[in-house]
Amino acid sequence: MEEEEIWKTIEGFSQYEVSTHGNVRRVSDRRLIAPTKRQCLKGYYLAVSIKNDSGRSKLVLIHRLSCLTFIGWLGEEYEVNHIDGVKHNNRLSNLEWVTRSQNIQHSYSAGLRDDSRSILVTDHEYGITTCIPTMSAFARFFGVTKSVGRGLIRHHGEDKYLDRYTFRFNPDDIVIPRRCPHHRAVKGLNYLTRELVVADVITDLEMASGIGQGTILWNLKHRKEPLLVKGWCFLYMGDERDFPRFPKKIIEMSLKYDYYRINPLLVKDTVSDTIEIYCNSKEFADIVEVDVGKINVWLRKRPGEIFLDRYYMERLSKEDVRLE
Repeated sequence: MEEEEIWKTIEGFSQYEVSTHGNVRRVSDRRLIAPTKRQCLKGYYLAVSIKNDSGRSKLVLIHRLSCLTFIGWLGEEYEVNHIDGVKHNNRLSNLEWVTRSQNIQHSYSAGLRDDSRSILVTDHEYGITTCIPTMSAFARFFGVTKSVGRGLIRHHGEDKYLDRYTFRFNPDDIVIPRRCPHHRAVKGLNYLTRELVVADVITDLEMASGIGQGTILWNLKHRKEPLLVKGWCFLYMGDERDFPRFPKKIIEMSLKYDYYRINPLLVKDTVSDTIEIYCNSKEFADIVEVDVGKINVWLRKRPGEIFLDRYYMERLSKEDVRLE
């Protein structure tokens, strides 16, 4: 039996109504608004161009309008999931608010993602290589979560896990998922080995660099300038910028600390007449065995004075170190 179509005025767009069937219409003449297609990884979303109460036109996704109007706003951490996996089925009964993690889990369970791959596990004690078909099976085999399992594969391609196992993805069955038209491959440069890695799938770059997908994507999307992350730097393919140049000291520092925690400190030992540059105050504090707060206060209140009757300290910018 066909469910009744219920209409409700859209908050912030009071000239329009949205229905439980996923339709949008004007309140004045009840004419339906023709939706436009927004391509996505699997299928397409439907959106409508409507004017808000301030008179400005906005292109709004219908599934978000439906959830906001009939269910309400649950918070920034929630997004809309299509229960049957059909992205243009915007009936209210097919929509739900979920977290990002729940949405990803649903996409795998519904078969919407096809980038799974098998893992080759080599047992060096017996000289046997076994193919484990999925990440879930791999995680169950070693008694870990899938997140930990990805880390094991990433870090134990050569170094043995439990002094016995090494792992790698099966190169014969890698399936590159279909991408949106604006998808771009990514390149990563290892500043220590000068190895350049080009990957169509972020997972491949994660495995090559040992750096998590989230960190790579954050640096790609939110940084105006590429940063060093544990000796690596990432750019989208087609980016006209060259990889920035970093001195060896900054590269070494990035292996110890997050880039944001690198606050170079120049220290001159007046006794041995030597100069050293440390990643930050804490690194130097650990060596001279004093509280890091004491060093920071000294730099702020007594700049230029000799610390502990021996050390001259001066804060450097990253740019100063680059130009050394």
